[in-house]
Amino acid sequence: MSHTIMMIQFIEDENSRTYLDFETLPKAFQALMELYEQKLKQMNPNLNSISYDCHELQNYIDSLRDISFLVLNSKGSQYAPHGKKWIKSNLYEFVKTLSSLNDN
Repeated sequence: MSHTIMMIQFIEDENSRTYLDFETLPKAFQALMELYEQKLKQMNPNLNSISYDCHELQNYIDSLRDISFLVLNSKGSQYAPHGKKWIKSNLYEFVKTLSSLNDN
């Protein structure tokens, strides 16, 4: 449950670069999902509820100009950088875990 910095660039414009920091990796994944949900709500303002699957979430990640996570290692001395492939793979596992918790 390491401190995580999300560095994200939404579009080609370099002014869209930003970063967000989180106490834990799961909180960073939750925030990434919320960013996607906000985009869906903007695109579909008349819908009362929004739903999506992991494939659509992964497509969203691919559509971003750039995204990477810096995750503090277990010793708390260095941040390890992770790109889109790692984020998508680990986000998928996070969503599976959330889903199994909701099923119980």
